[in-house]
Amino acid sequence: MKNRKIEPEIKEKELSLEGQRALKRWKRAQWRLRIGIAVLVLAVTIFFFGPALLYGYGQFQLGRGKYAEAVSTFEWLNTTAKTFRVLGKPGGRYRDCADKIRECHYRFGVALMEEGKYVEAKAEFIRSNYYGNSEALIKECSSLIRGE
Repeated sequence: MKNRKIEPEIKEKELSLEGQRALKRWKRAQWRLRIGIAVLVLAVTIFFFGPALLYGYGQFQLGRGKYAEAVSTFEWLNTTAKTFRVLGKPGGRYRDCADKIRECHYRFGVALMEEGKYVEAKAEFIRSNYYGNSEALIKECSSLIRGE
């Protein structure tokens, strides 16, 4: 059996100087093609699966109580969903990013209210744009701020 690694080396030595240069150019072109295909596959993967991963990460942040980070994640996805609609895709489950943003503000307001920070909580409930029972909580925060 012939060793395949030795065979190309022997052929390169047997080639003329011009043939060796052409072989090197061909090998460089093959590597450029491979790298180009890898970059293209990576870009397509990020374009199609990146938003889904980011949505899951936003959900994770929301569950862990990192509301400001979750809001920024969902805001970015909200603009991305608009881009997908422009490209002809419906935006899928990323359409509810506006609701998720409102939920983040609501939950952050509840957390602030539990800490006794009623002014900040009231501001978060207002930002939640009447998500859930935030209207009643705004009134409750106002009365607690006044000291009633």
